[in-house]
Amino acid sequence: FGEVQLPIAPSLTLNAGLRASAYSLIGPAMLQQYSTEDHFPEKNLTGVKIINKNSFDEFFIGIEPRLSANYELNPSSSIKLSINRNYQYLNQISNTVAATPIDFWKLSDNNIQPQSSWAYSVGLYKNFQNNAWETSFEIYYRDIKNTVEYKDFADLLANEHIESELLLGIGKNYGAELSVKKTIGKFTNRLGYTYGRSLKQIYIDDAPALSINQGAWYSSNYDKPHELNILIN
Repeated sequence: FGEVQLPIAPSLTLNAGLRASAYSLIGPAMLQQYSTEDHFPEKNLTGVKIINKNSFDEFFIGIEPRLSANYELNPSSSIKLSINRNYQYLNQISNTVAATPIDFWKLSDNNIQPQSSWAYSVGLYKNFQNNAWETSFEIYYRDIKNTVEYKDFADLLANEHIESELLLGIGKNYGAELSVKKTIGKFTNRLGYTYGRSLKQIYIDDAPALSINQGAWYSSNYDKPHELNILIN
């Protein structure tokens, strides 16, 4: 919808924005219908919903606000904070059973709700020697709802009822990033270190046996606790 910048004080500036995202299935399509919402065993299939050509169905809309603040401590130092909301309507489901790993892409529908997340971050930024050196330290946290994972021993290849092999859960990402960059001189360089975790929790209240890792948090496919990058020009 728009974005506005608000100078609250000489050293404090706020940025606020609002966006809406929308998604709908467009026919022709066939949607499987089940008698449960949290998990979809094929035996609970109750019917098939037909969406005619060029017809819209399963409409989703997400309101995505964002807010950031920049506080200038002095001409070479500042603190920045941000919070934002995001929606995702396309899910990637990784399968490592096949000889060549295959990624399935699953659109949100009557069975799989869109993923949504809140992201928070706060960072300290400091420049040295007339901006020849730029440094930053930032911590972040993101919580995710409706993350998708396949069941243990799932049958994904050529499965017409792919949602019957999927489970919905929650996720969280958090960590800290340190960056040091030299921007002036014959040699310029950048060093970045990140400690980050990406975790999932799949717990099914009415069917605990389907839960992954007994309902406890576990590492996602993107969990990489330590990452070091060095670039020299």
